[in-house]
Amino acid sequence: MASSGAAAAQYLLGVMLARGSGVLQDIGSAHMWLNIAAANGFSDAIGERDALAKKLPGEQLEKANKSAKRCMDADYKDCDAEVKSWWQKLKD
Repeated sequence: MASSGAAAAQYLLGVMLARGSGVLQDIGSAHMWLNIAAANGFSDAIGERDALAKKLPGEQLEKANKSAKRCMDADYKDCDAEVKSWWQKLKD
């Protein structure tokens, strides 16, 4: 559902990724999905996204924002693969 443009699903995926609920915790991906949900009009995502932004170093935050834009521009295709790729590189 998140990859189909449903803002509520994007928000819930972002929250799950942020908390590690049922998935591995991934703050970068969480920020990306919350940013997308906020851009799609899901106002609850704004506070969650902004709180996560404070936890991400500048470079990671910039990449999460760019990934959100690329994801939206690509009509939500392969969003997670792209974020996981750069997130892994930053962890190494």
